[in-house]
Amino acid sequence: MSKKEVLLKAEHVFFRYNQKGKWVLQNVSLSVLRGEWLVIVGPNGAGKSTLLRVLAGIAPPQHGQVRWQHQDLYRLPARIRAQNLAYLEQKPSVAFPYTVEQVVAWSQLPYYSIWGAPHRQPHLVQKWLKHLDLEPYRSTPVSQLSGGEQQRVFLAMLLAQNTPVLLLDEPIQHLDPCHQIRILRILHALKQEGKTLITILHDLNIAVRVGDRLLFLKEGRVQGWVNPANKTHLQALIKKTWGDCLKVSPEGLTLQIFTSEKNHAGSPE
Repeated sequence: MSKKEVLLKAEHVFFRYNQKGKWVLQNVSLSVLRGEWLVIVGPNGAGKSTLLRVLAGIAPPQHGQVRWQHQDLYRLPARIRAQNLAYLEQKPSVAFPYTVEQVVAWSQLPYYSIWGAPHRQPHLVQKWLKHLDLEPYRSTPVSQLSGGEQQRVFLAMLLAQNTPVLLLDEPIQHLDPCHQIRILRILHALKQEGKTLITILHDLNIAVRVGDRLLFLKEGRVQGWVNPANKTHLQALIKKTWGDCLKVSPEGLTLQIFTSEKNHAGSPE
């Protein structure tokens, strides 16, 4: 089997939000391979969203380097970054009363220049409005939609950007179960077409089913990598990251609410 190309690489990255603040990321190194689905997992406050922003070219690290196909990512023009990396933040919002169609059309902005927009693909706006059940809302201000509907709008914008790499922070949050499944199937199909996916997921049961590799992050440090098919290594990294509250079984991950009678303070005598 031929070795997959490294598209995105972080080397010894340190990041903090202000000069005197604590380091949110500490000595983080990773490689993202072409065509893989990498899932970043870890406890709240682990630095997952910050890491995704660093990889997306939005938050330059104070130390270390991020490389896109052997080039310094942060030395590339913003338009070139946006033609290659599409990023969906965890809680996107719109400050003004833009309509659904207008917001999804923002996906084409990276393809405009002073010479026009010869590479823009407006048909993709219509494609993803349809695929994500947004056609009835195309003229509706995004601010008037529910949280789940808004999430689908921003997903449509990201997908219509048509980049080789998609970076998604909790892409299925706020969605009902049917739309969660639909979005995961769309993302899987895009991966099959050759797209590279980097996602943050809190639901480990979903993460181990969709990810080719899982990156475990805790307190800003990489705890390890695992192919989720390797149950022994998976269990070891889960314990290293979360302690004994989770275990891996043949049916999937199990939440250990009570580990012993002593911990079960509410049990009847």
